[in-house]
Amino acid sequence: GNRESQIELISGLIDTDGSVYQSKDGRIIIRLQMQAQSVIDSVSALMLDLWQVQVKKTVDSRGGHRPIG
Repeated sequence: GNRESQIELISGLIDTDGSVYQSKDGRIIIRLQMQAQSVIDSVSALMLDLWQVQVKKTVDSRGGHRPIG
């Protein structure tokens, strides 16, 4: 897909299932919470491809949500 549509996809996911904030040490944190592992894997691959950003994935055992960012 083209870069613009990939960025729009990530932007839409952040708008609906995420947040963006700055950590105390100055890093920009993008957090997405979702249950679909396939979407998490796809977003991780897109972020690596677009911005060479490694994505940290964690599992929230309280409700099965998996924050990524």
